[in-house]
Amino acid sequence: MAQSQLLSSLCWALFVLYPTLIRGGGNENLADLEAILDTFPDDHPMKLSYLEYPLANIGTQEEDWNAYHSGLAIHMENGREFTIDYRPRDPEHLMNFIRPLVHTKGQWPLWDVEIDWKNEAYIAWEESIDDRFTNMTYIGDANVEQLRHLVTWTKGFQAKYHSFQPISIVQDLNRTVITSTTCHDYVQGAVDVLFKHGASFSQEKSSMVFRDAVLIFSDKDPEIVDHQSLFGYLKILVYFRFFSYFVPAINRNFIHARAYLNEGVEQNVRFILHSNDVYYQLYLRYPYIDYCYTTLHLPRQGKEESELTSRFRHCKFTKANFPNKEEGAKKLAKPIAQAFSSTIGWARESLILLIPAALKINPQLAYVMIGLLGVMMLLVVLRMLQMAFSFGKVCCGCSAGTFLSLVASAGLATAVLLSPLTKPLMDREPNNVRNWGLKGP
Repeated sequence: MAQSQLLSSLCWALFVLYPTLIRGGGNENLADLEAILDTFPDDHPMKLSYLEYPLANIGTQEEDWNAYHSGLAIHMENGREFTIDYRPRDPEHLMNFIRPLVHTKGQWPLWDVEIDWKNEAYIAWEESIDDRFTNMTYIGDANVEQLRHLVTWTKGFQAKYHSFQPISIVQDLNRTVITSTTCHDYVQGAVDVLFKHGASFSQEKSSMVFRDAVLIFSDKDPEIVDHQSLFGYLKILVYFRFFSYFVPAINRNFIHARAYLNEGVEQNVRFILHSNDVYYQLYLRYPYIDYCYTTLHLPRQGKEESELTSRFRHCKFTKANFPNKEEGAKKLAKPIAQAFSSTIGWARESLILLIPAALKINPQLAYVMIGLLGVMMLLVVLRMLQMAFSFGKVCCGCSAGTFLSLVASAGLATAVLLSPLTKPLMDREPNNVRNWGLKGP
């Protein structure tokens, strides 16, 4: 009897928790939140708080820096409380936010290549203050009518942005041309929408509210890469193969990200950013990358908006002083570049990946390329054999059998030495973080 009651209780608990479990935590149905708000009068007051907790501890050269997750807390006057935030589905691997897993099947040059992004994100809310948030700062006041406008805007945000993308592109060191889509960007957008509809924010607390930002520096407008064209897809494959070689170094120390970007400039491998289902090609400039803490902008009358680059408070790599010269870039890249430049270049990677890219985009063209390549290689090999045999016969009087044995041995040795060069990208799960909590958002 007791076992039967226990089983019934477990089944009931699973039934109740199932929607939450399959969603990964929190309620993703904003209609449920709207239904709750409909029970309140429009002018019912509430207070707003900024929430955050350390998501990960990122190793850098001199010290460890925390990466934070943030959200918005809503405190109703009658005591009910809500949390709403933008969450990655897989918070345990930060590297997945900036690079995909590249799956390859078969043997080169007939690789079947698939680009698989694992950076899905979603909006979730809870009727409580999530106990993972270790810091809560009061930032302003609103009412239910204004919160309804926020929910409507959030639905649009949820429909438009469904990937967690932590990089902002800064052009000419003073203008953000592509913004990140993270938890912080959702909170900033929510604050702006609430202010637009009449909410007020406390300026005395603005200096206490911070967010982190990863910045990539460019000196030209980003170019959209057509990932459905052969050469666009090839650019994407070349870049992410290039990136994979640096993953171990970046895992050990985030400071190597700058050396990797500098080496990309040296090797003529253009940086590729994937943001909201669009691929962008960037033309980088020194200092290439920085990781900064900056204030969350709390709007007020006369200063409704604020450029991200004007709010830096502390930057890891440049200490908020962005150099205009190339000096120091090669010095930064030297430890990795010496080992790396001897094994890779844009031309070599493009040749390795050209046929796999063509097989994905235009299989007919790929087979024509394979046929032409085979004919060309056969003609070149026959010509080289002819020349080598003539030379060997004159110099050492080798017989045809001895000559063919030497050629076969040399060919085998060459194949063994060159085989690592055509090794496909591995499906890795790298991350450059330590001291994870027991659970992510």
